Amino acid sequence: MNPYTGIITVFLIAIVLALFMIGIPKLISPKLEEPEKYEPYESGEIPIGEAWSRYPVRYYLLVITFLIFEIEALFIFPWAIKVKELSWFGLFEIFLFVFILLLGWIWAIKKGALKWE
Repeated sequence: MNPYTGIITVFLIAIVLALFMIGIPKLISPKLEEPEKYEPYESGEIPIGEAWSRYPVRYYLLVITFLIFEIEALFIFPWAIKVKELSWFGLFEIFLFVFILLLGWIWAIKKGALKWE
């Protein structure tokens, strides 16, 4: 018996199941051709103007600031678990890390990213 028979069998089953799960809803779904179906929909209101609008830059700056602090939390938790093993070098590294994040926070304040207008 070929040692790859099991892998090939699982791969083929996965392909068949994926095609089955994609194909069945397409076969049994209702086919309605209503023009209202293709309009942008929000809260039951008829759209006025274009559906696409530009967001102000402050939203992007706020998101970048949020990501900075989320990544900070992501990196501080493993450090907190191994703090005794890391000793003084680990303490210096986390202070350097927090200092760099502090510089990013100061930059965001100077840019006005945290002001909500």
